[in-house]
Amino acid sequence: MMNVVFHVLTRLRRLCMMLALTWPLAMVSCTFPPLDGSARYEGRRISKVTIVHQGRKWVDEERLRNLMTMKKGAVYSGHAADEDLKSLYESQLVDDAFIRVAPDHGQVQVKAVVTTRPGLGAGPHVLLVGNNAFSDQKLFLEGFKGNGNSRLFYRTKVEIAGKKMEAYYRRMGFSGATVRLDTKRSKMWPLHALPEQEYYLQVEEGVRTESSASPPSEAHR
Repeated sequence: MMNVVFHVLTRLRRLCMMLALTWPLAMVSCTFPPLDGSARYEGRRISKVTIVHQGRKWVDEERLRNLMTMKKGAVYSGHAADEDLKSLYESQLVDDAFIRVAPDHGQVQVKAVVTTRPGLGAGPHVLLVGNNAFSDQKLFLEGFKGNGNSRLFYRTKVEIAGKKMEAYYRRMGFSGATVRLDTKRSKMWPLHALPEQEYYLQVEEGVRTESSASPPSEAHR
């Protein structure tokens, strides 16, 4: 019986997430009482985050991890889990997703169970290195929004995204921050086929020297 209720609750959460994405001004709340007891794990450190694929694996695991703020060593919260689910759905890389939590010697293990969409996982991967003040999720949002011109080479898109991320850092008070494409580490055309391409953006944050409207602790979410 509990499995049936959990299945129904998962579907309701998914519908709620899709509704919230479609009508962001509708003030939809997607918070449901967790049936797996995960509420009792609030505030515990995360010991491990695992991606579990239901069905065929269409999307690279690292690409999904870059969309999530929950990492090893971070503090678990139901709010963070909901935000990560929202981010996964916003990416349009998944048809279904839910989070499960299990105890682990005073900490918690987080498992993201996903059903990915076919045909969307292939293509270049972008990885960030050196960012501590802001999550990958936040920087990708700042860097790639409005950067969808398909006539541009992908390397150009990544370099433009790096400039936008750098500008965001400086708006947030990191006046000496730089975000540069690591050409030595990256695997780029024409030596690599499109699905094999990897672009590494090296972040040098420097010291936060100015105050800003939103401190890093808030912008990280």
